[in-house]
Amino acid sequence: MATEKEELSLMSRIREIFETLTRGPLGASADGGRIGVGLTAAMARAEQGLSAEVETYLRNSKKADAKTV
Repeated sequence: MATEKEELSLMSRIREIFETLTRGPLGASADGGRIGVGLTAAMARAEQGLSAEVETYLRNSKKADAKTV
């Protein structure tokens, strides 16, 4: 016989599996199709890299402007 704690743990695990199975597919929609999770992650990282580059450029240009004034 399982204890109450074990039963709750089992029910929690069953619910987690059910939610995983009913969740939609991962990846982004592209022209009605699906692109893979890896490509989605790579695209997100590339966007973050662009943001970081712009922020660095703006930070450096503000420092350069402050030095010339």
